[in-house]
Amino acid sequence: MDNSNQILLLSLGTNKEQVKHMNDAQKYINQVFTKVRYSKCIWTAPIGGGTNLYLNCLAVTSTALSYDKVEEITKDIERRMGRLPEDKRAHRVPIDIDILQLGQTIYHDKDWQRHYVKQLLSDIGL
Repeated sequence: MDNSNQILLLSLGTNKEQVKHMNDAQKYINQVFTKVRYSKCIWTAPIGGGTNLYLNCLAVTSTALSYDKVEEITKDIERRMGRLPEDKRAHRVPIDIDILQLGQTIYHDKDWQRHYVKQLLSDIGL
């Protein structure tokens, strides 16, 4: 499923059973993509409401899959881990997986400006 043609950078975050959900998300990602490198995990305060701290990390790999296919995979992982559409509004997030980069295209511009994303990019060597 993975032909190693273009960079794929994912952002992972969870504020519910954080360590368990982060580990589970990484296991699911490793089942789909090969040679995934993960940054360290760091704790951050919630942005926009809620009281639970978030556990965040970045994952980098390469793939020949399209954006739509990668998004389908990440949304499927979120659903398998119990993510519901209303979770973000309720400030409980078992896992949130965002595509930050695929090939030369950058997504989620605001996330790239977040201090923790910059720190994790440095940690992972990007």
